[in-house]
Amino acid sequence: MNKKNFMSLLFIMMVAMLSIGLTSCGDDEETIITESEIVGTWVLSNSNESPIFDFHNDKSYYTINGKDIRSGTWVLSGNTISCQSKNFNESIKITEYQNREGKAKYQNSEGKKCDFKIEKADDRNLFKTRFVP
Repeated sequence: MNKKNFMSLLFIMMVAMLSIGLTSCGDDEETIITESEIVGTWVLSNSNESPIFDFHNDKSYYTINGKDIRSGTWVLSGNTISCQSKNFNESIKITEYQNREGKAKYQNSEGKKCDFKIEKADDRNLFKTRFVP
């Protein structure tokens, strides 16, 4: 094989490898959610618990989980909702979201970490039936 044919073959192989590599990157897209989508009542659930979060336009939030009731402020950064209340922080990283449902990873300042299914409630009164701030 002469040098010209070798270089042509090498070029074709490199282009083919590059195109395969670029098309495989498309599946790694991060979930994108907006602040307006966050506002509302959310039910998180797994086999152990089902906390409810109520996020407001003014960046305040309320949450209830069993007998534990908290309120504070929230901020969205990328796909992570960071919540701060008195002496307690928690975050909800939304990993999948479509048609008002998805999955999230939760963690708090006490070291608790768990995965939840998430669902945005159609009715904000769901939260008010359990707790009225």
